[in-house]
Amino acid sequence: MSKLILMSLFLTSYAYAQSGTTPPMGLGAQYEQFLLHPSCEVYYSKEIPKGEKRFVDAALKKLKEKGFLPRSIDFKAKIKIDDLYFSLERKLLDDSFYPPCQITLNLYKTKNEYILPGSDEKLAVKMAKRSHPRVSRDGFSRCKMAVQDAFQFFPHCKQGGIETSQKK
Repeated sequence: MSKLILMSLFLTSYAYAQSGTTPPMGLGAQYEQFLLHPSCEVYYSKEIPKGEKRFVDAALKKLKEKGFLPRSIDFKAKIKIDDLYFSLERKLLDDSFYPPCQITLNLYKTKNEYILPGSDEKLAVKMAKRSHPRVSRDGFSRCKMAVQDAFQFFPHCKQGGIETSQKK
C-alpha cells in the first residue's frame, strides 16, 4: 500500500514538472518561483488598520524570508515606474462561532508614478483559507496560519533584471 502511495506521488510530481504549472501544497520545494528585480524593495501601506497590524507584521517577516526588502510608504506618494508594492487582505468568511479566515496576498509592479492597483500589473496573487485551529473566536491563529500558507508558493526575489522565472 505504501509503495502505491509513493508511486502516485512520484507520478503526480513528474506530471507537474512536465506541465510547468505550480503544484498543490506539499509536492516539493523544487517548484520555487523567482522574481528578478533590480532592488527587491517592496512597498506596503504605512496606514495599517488597528486589527490588521499583527497579520501585516507576520507577512513582512515572510517577505524578508523570501528576499524582499519591505518599505512603508504613503500610497498617495509618488513611486518609481516598475517598483513593487504589496497588499494583504483578510476576511472572516461567515458569522459562525469559529469563522474561517481567508488571506489574499497581492504583489504588483507599477506602471505609473502612483500606486493604482486597478491598472498596475499583478505579479503574484496567492490566497489561503483556514478553518482550523479553532482556538479563538476572533480568528487570530487561523489567520496567522493562513498568512503562512499563502506564502508557501509566493515567489522569492533575487536582485537582477525585471523578469520572472521558475526554478525546476
